[in-house]
Amino acid sequence: MTGENDPGFGKTVAAQTPGKRAEEKVATDTKSFPDMSVSEMPGLIHELRVHQVELEMQNEELRKNQAETERSCKAYQDLWELSPVGCLIVDIDGRVTAVNRAGQRLFGKSKNAFLKERFSMLVTPENEMSVNLMCERALETGIGEKQEIRILKPDGAIHICLLEVSSLGSEPGREQIQAVLTDITKLKQAEQTLRENEEKYRQLFENESDAVMIFDAETGQFEDANQATIDLYGYSKDEFLTLKVEDISAEKEMTRSNVKRIRDGGVLPKQVPLRYFKKKDATVFPGEISTGKFIIEGREKIIGAVRDITERICAEEALQESEERYRHLVDSARDIIYTVSSDTTILSMNPAIENMTGWSPSECIDKHLASFVHPDDFSLAMEMGQRALQGDKPPIHEVRILSKSGKYVIGEFSIAPFI
Repeated sequence: MTGENDPGFGKTVAAQTPGKRAEEKVATDTKSFPDMSVSEMPGLIHELRVHQVELEMQNEELRKNQAETERSCKAYQDLWELSPVGCLIVDIDGRVTAVNRAGQRLFGKSKNAFLKERFSMLVTPENEMSVNLMCERALETGIGEKQEIRILKPDGAIHICLLEVSSLGSEPGREQIQAVLTDITKLKQAEQTLRENEEKYRQLFENESDAVMIFDAETGQFEDANQATIDLYGYSKDEFLTLKVEDISAEKEMTRSNVKRIRDGGVLPKQVPLRYFKKKDATVFPGEISTGKFIIEGREKIIGAVRDITERICAEEALQESEERYRHLVDSARDIIYTVSSDTTILSMNPAIENMTGWSPSECIDKHLASFVHPDDFSLAMEMGQRALQGDKPPIHEVRILSKSGKYVIGEFSIAPFI
């Protein structure tokens, strides 16, 4: 198979048939043959027949070889044309002599527009010299090379390609180069996006105020940690990455058990409200954990964020102590102390109510204040309550309270808002 876009290779040349050439050779041969007797003729005829059969067999073999060659050429031509990457043949002068379909699509040019165009003119100006040098070295040494280049399409779009050049050899003065171009524009864009995402992740990772660390789920070995982790635990980065997750725990057995459970397919909790950790100086502190997991190269990784909640625990303990002191003060007071909601539902009541009215605190809670205040005094009580809510400090006032016996007792009331 040959043709103007065939990468191999020349045009067929009209030639004489073997019989014609043989006749011409015999006509010019001056060699004489001796006379032959009749008795010698049968032997000569036999030899000629044997030679004829031998030639026919050789001719049949040649036809088979030619058919196989044509099939190979067809297969090669199909591979050339159907290849998903752009393929070009460049002559010793650097001009394109053949291009496959993928090459035409890649450059946005027709076959005719390609032919005889200089290959180096198909790339961006900054790559022109390097492409020329690659082709020259391939011709001189026969060694192929690879390089990333940029090509300019007719619409002005620039594509990034991996260029591979190799020498096809040939007689001196007719050397050829094969140039193979793979469009890697989308790959490069994906790599750039990946780098940008990695940089965003690294910024978030390093600037996170919580201690964030990553460890292998199977080994428990730490693989990364942010600066907050280093500051919290007191190790250098290199020291920390030699540790395993149990090494920073003040509850080693529980930590080993939890890591094993996760490794064996157990559910990874997203939040752990309280665990105790140990710093390099052996200081133990309470922490809150947030966790997640992901896969890298087939291995499961755990990412954990630890927040030191020492101040929160201290504040909660202080609040609890304050509440206990308040509750003790309220419960020990001889005066009635209570709280009501905005709709006058009683929310709490101290034991002093029982001494004054006979009602127990539980009998008062969730009932409306109007159930215990004399109807003539209720409007005054409500007025004093509204003044207190508006920021005023209402005066102490007398209110009649219904006792469990059915009689009213008189009490002095002072009111303050409570949130």
